[in-house]
Amino acid sequence: MLKAILIDDENIALKELTCLLSELEEVEIIGSFSDPFEGFFHIDLLQPDVIFLDIDMPQINGIYLAEQIFKKQKNIHIVFVTAFNDYAIQAFELNAIDYLLKPTSLERLQ
Repeated sequence: MLKAILIDDENIALKELTCLLSELEEVEIIGSFSDPFEGFFHIDLLQPDVIFLDIDMPQINGIYLAEQIFKKQKNIHIVFVTAFNDYAIQAFELNAIDYLLKPTSLERLQ
């Protein structure tokens, strides 16, 4: 089972993603954070396998946050979930495992 953390500044987006991921038996959500800094600081404690990460957040850019995450945890997987397709190349250059556009669907998450 994959242990997942969700980081998105929008509570509605977090709830929607939580609902969709709860449909997948192979994913266990172990943390959900609307504050990206709080999510970042919980990574070492929670030890997720995958992080579903928004990009456009007022506190910090998700691409930059992913760079910092990879410095802490080299083997972690990141899936960007964003409303903007502008960052896809940067995301994959960071070795993101996927890039999902909002609103996403259960079929796409699978």
